Amino acid sequence: MTRVHITPKSGNGKVGKIPVTTSEAGTCPTTCPMWDGCYAKTGPQSWHWRKVTDGERGGTWDDLALFVSQLNAGQLWRHNVSGDLPYVTAPDGQELINLALLKQLVDANSASGAKGYTYSHHKLNTHNKEALKYATKNGFTINSSTETYSQADDVINQGLNAVTIIPSTDDAIVPYCSLDDHKVYYRQVKQLNTPEGRRIKVCPAQTCLPTKCENCGLCSHQERKYVIGFIAHGNKVKTVNDVLNK
Repeated sequence: MTRVHITPKSGNGKVGKIPVTTSEAGTCPTTCPMWDGCYAKTGPQSWHWRKVTDGERGGTWDDLALFVSQLNAGQLWRHNVSGDLPYVTAPDGQELINLALLKQLVDANSASGAKGYTYSHHKLNTHNKEALKYATKNGFTINSSTETYSQADDVINQGLNAVTIIPSTDDAIVPYCSLDDHKVYYRQVKQLNTPEGRRIKVCPAQTCLPTKCENCGLCSHQERKYVIGFIAHGNKVKTVNDVLNK
């Protein structure tokens, strides 16, 4: 059984007051290149994630589907502050997104008319690629996570939405401390593009005070031709930068 915790109104300052979920760690693909640098493995989110994974918090996938089906039309919500899409392992070792569970979630999102979105680091084998396309086409936007700008090009060339990670050491961005909330934000000083010339839009919540996910919605947009970039952050930022700069 896949364990999922529902937070009806997020208390995260970056996300804003929208519904969010957390799925058990077993939903994350074993091939995720960011596992060692995952921001969700440190700080308060890591404690919460551990409790969900250990079965001390959260409920079933049916509980999740019921909750989503009762959201207001147009309600923006994020699936998985941590965790990924449930999968099964095929005899040949491939990790295949569980289509039955994904369809249940997509149907619930369609029934309410909500605007759900998530991210996935699952490998884009034929099965998973079609699963992501199906969900996004039917109103539940799935962003394929990448580590390089060329990977982002490849994802979009396959008809999927792409997000990528920007090293915090990139000279296109400059960190600064806001006098309003004393948090670190970034100022973009030059345009970022993929090798094939696609624009990389830096997450507005990292660059534009007081933008939050709740009043942005960029990641829920479907069939995008641009890439959304997240600047490496969190307690494991050095580990992430090391992976990206290899």
